Amino acid sequence: MILYEICQLWMPQRTFDLKDIVASVLGGLFSYLVFRLVNSSKRIAGADQH
Repeated sequence: MILYEICQLWMPQRTFDLKDIVASVLGGLFSYLVFRLVNSSKRIAGADQH
């Protein structure tokens, strides 16, 4: 996603905005944290069944 934002520097119809990069990084971090939370919940639930 960040590479796409940087490539917009050479696309005449698009504009580069540093805030878009920050939003992309924060969105990726949030998604990663949710993924980890969901996976750890599944492992804990699976361990309780044994």
